[in-house]
Amino acid sequence: MNDIKEALTKDLQIAMRQKDFVTVNAIRTLRGRIDNAEAPLIPKSKPMQISGGIAGASSDSRETEVSRKELSIKDIQEIIQDEINDIERMLAILRDSSMEDTEHLAEQIVVLKKYL
Repeated sequence: MNDIKEALTKDLQIAMRQKDFVTVNAIRTLRGRIDNAEAPLIPKSKPMQISGGIAGASSDSRETEVSRKELSIKDIQEIIQDEINDIERMLAILRDSSMEDTEHLAEQIVVLKKYL
């Protein structure tokens, strides 16, 4: 596990203990994006074997997981920046419409920028 993911895990635990819901939400959303990026691609042309275990896992009957992609620090930083950009776009839309309090979104951006 790289340093950014370790820091996210540690900071999530601290934020949960402190009931810092903005930080918890920001980190959980980011970790979901990272997990999705690590998910293996499923080939469209070849059906996956399902019998005998987890689809896509090796033929070893004890194997229960499919290998995940290994992301570089640069890959993770790009995911973080994408998340920040998405929040900034949402923030601009909500500020223009004056529909919702947007302070929590600005706070999430501050949380995420420390991992860049």
